[in-house]
Amino acid sequence: MTSTYTNTVPTSVETDHERTRLYELRQYDVLDTPAEREYDDLVSLAAYICETPAAAITLIDSDRQWFKSQVGLNASESPRHTSFCTHAIAGEDLFIVPDARLDPRFADNPFVTSDPHIRFYAGQPLINDDGYALGTICVIDHEPRTLTIEQELALAALGRSAMTLLSQRRYLNELVATIRERDAAEEALEKGRALAGIIKAGPNAGAVAVLALASAMGGAAVGWLGRGKLEEMIDPD
Repeated sequence: MTSTYTNTVPTSVETDHERTRLYELRQYDVLDTPAEREYDDLVSLAAYICETPAAAITLIDSDRQWFKSQVGLNASESPRHTSFCTHAIAGEDLFIVPDARLDPRFADNPFVTSDPHIRFYAGQPLINDDGYALGTICVIDHEPRTLTIEQELALAALGRSAMTLLSQRRYLNELVATIRERDAAEEALEKGRALAGIIKAGPNAGAVAVLALASAMGGAAVGWLGRGKLEEMIDPD
């Protein structure tokens, strides 16, 4: 039977803020990446500290909730429109649902009325330095309950740790990209200098070297020199 559940929180690209949030999420290049121990450790700690059978680090994409890490759940992602975490990222503070059956926002949610029969949910938004919530670290139970103050503070701290991991990932990716761009620019510059030196020396400096260098530089070299110039250097007569 098709679910008629409707999430009351916008779940598509409807606002400039949401467009920017999705853009920010993609800068971390983390969606659909393999499991990583650092994230798994945080999720295991969250479940242990909060004494719940399930926990996850989620990232909220345009139409799905994707799990970077999870314990006690049997999925790698779920539709965004049924996601508790979509509600959590609408704010900045810990989002708690003591009993989903009694909450009109979730009472008809298919994850409440059927497997995994969510009753309790607590999600800490993962907010980057620009103020955009990318997802959550959350804990789930099959029984109604709440958290102690100590557990709430611990979950918030684990959320900051998860965001630190994501930020480090983004920084390292940007650093690698910058180094590659620099190396490519330096290589092109060296080729350009070598080619300029050969041309300045004239055809007697070695037409074969010119052709080899032009081949290495690709079409840009032919465009720079002009095909006629290359032919002239090979056969000046």
